[in-house]
Amino acid sequence: MSDFRITIFPEEFHDGLAEETAEERASQGLLVVESDGIRLSAGFDNLSRVRRDGPIISAYFLAEWFLENWWRLCHEPKPFGMPSTDWWLSHCMTGVGEGYAWPGISFTSDGRRTTIRSEASRYMHLSSFGYYGAPHPVEIPWSSVRLGIDEFVKNVMKLTTGKGIQETGLDHLWSCIMMERSDPELGRFRRLEALLGADPDELPEESINARLADAAALGAEAVEELAAATSGRGIDAMPTSIDINGMSQECGVEMCEPDALALDRACFAELSDDKSAMTAGAIAAREARRLISAGTPWLSDRLLADIAGVSEKILDHSSREPPISFILPKGDAGLKATLRGYRHEDRRFNLARLVGDSLMWDESRMRPSTGSNTYRQKAQRAFAAELLAPMDAVLDALDGDHSEAKIEDVSRRFGVPDMVMNRWLEVNGIIGPTISDFDGAS
Repeated sequence: MSDFRITIFPEEFHDGLAEETAEERASQGLLVVESDGIRLSAGFDNLSRVRRDGPIISAYFLAEWFLENWWRLCHEPKPFGMPSTDWWLSHCMTGVGEGYAWPGISFTSDGRRTTIRSEASRYMHLSSFGYYGAPHPVEIPWSSVRLGIDEFVKNVMKLTTGKGIQETGLDHLWSCIMMERSDPELGRFRRLEALLGADPDELPEESINARLADAAALGAEAVEELAAATSGRGIDAMPTSIDINGMSQECGVEMCEPDALALDRACFAELSDDKSAMTAGAIAAREARRLISAGTPWLSDRLLADIAGVSEKILDHSSREPPISFILPKGDAGLKATLRGYRHEDRRFNLARLVGDSLMWDESRMRPSTGSNTYRQKAQRAFAAELLAPMDAVLDALDGDHSEAKIEDVSRRFGVPDMVMNRWLEVNGIIGPTISDFDGAS
């Protein structure tokens, strides 16, 4: 079982300053952060001139920061491209502030699993504590991170209570979070705010409720995926059920059930927090290829369209490009598929993503395929990449030549976008840099 631990070893490191609060003094000590046997907080104490497993700080402020950002840490994925300052302040411990040299430990969740990175200090000797950082990210289930945060916060509250300090701001925050986590309706509200990249109560309540009401037409999970796809751009950028129906009517193509070749969904149902999205998607794609008996590594347009239950014409060049791809039920009977992408290769990849979603997720309403980095979207991308470009076959085609020209040639051979092929090779460790999951593509 993967673990995540934050430990505070009480230690009074000075006589106290006049501006210090009682809570700050009560929770002073050595802070140690570790996960899966990796010490994430280790570094060099430039004041004492010794190596330490972590800095000597006041843990009260870190406990507050975890609770203030709890919903965003749990649900808000990292955006594709450069995250905003607001995102970093909510996801990296350097955002705690309060005058302490906090470690550059960041938390990126996809809703199921969390990637924890510990960055080395850029200038080791210019602050009170220089961090060594960790050699590689750690990816563990969010449930393990949640348990570690909960235990840490409770220990900090014990420190303040032990010093006779009652009813602190931290106590109040903890009570609020516990109440929100135990209330399903309020939890859905907070989760949607976080997926939109907003702090609690930052967005108009009526706007959030209006988007939540779209779950009746689109499905609750689909609404959350739409929120994640527009994170940080404001709630008005999030498509409504009316917008989705309009896109389907304008750009949608008739389809039958996506398991047209009798692929058994039961073979694809074992999605677990213990598997990364990339692993889950790739395993499902290999099972799909086994069941359809493609015969060759290359998947023809005809076979891909048959698997999806649509006409091959859906892969033709389109002058209309909706912002996302999706499958939507059409009234009481039938389905429509709407594909994003002008180019043939993009449309192949996006159609394969919808096939993967149909096999991996038991969903009776909208099936969205977006550019966000939620677990569902990353699993879709890994499924599509392995379905269209099986890694073993790609390596045979490359034959040891990892040049840009060769990769582009192999991309065309398998009918996938160049960017997808490069990402697929990166996450499989064939070319660098290596990233922790199949994110941010198409």
